[in-house]
Amino acid sequence: MQSFVAQDTLKRLAEVNKIPEQEILLSDYFTYTQDYAPEWIAALKAGEPKAFMGSEMIDVWLGADEGKSLHLKIYLRREYGAWKIYRVRDLTDNFEHPMFNDYAIEKARQESQQ
Repeated sequence: MQSFVAQDTLKRLAEVNKIPEQEILLSDYFTYTQDYAPEWIAALKAGEPKAFMGSEMIDVWLGADEGKSLHLKIYLRREYGAWKIYRVRDLTDNFEHPMFNDYAIEKARQESQQ
């Protein structure tokens, strides 16, 4: 994943995954899904990259159940000469995993120790 994901994002994923029974990541961070079906591949679409605060963002649509799609916003930045993912948002459900929310992570840590 180091070839495609920003270092601070990888570090935060590792930090969150160390917390037992945490509710920061309820699904895969990159797809906002808990499973995947090969027939959804045909629905995969990616928009054109757009400049965003010194980085780039791109809309991606993933196939989902019953012919539906999931609309994600992928944020990329240059790191060591390559474009890497640093943030993913689910636009379909207007949701973002709170993995960069220090308060939510500390709360999850404390709850896991009770």
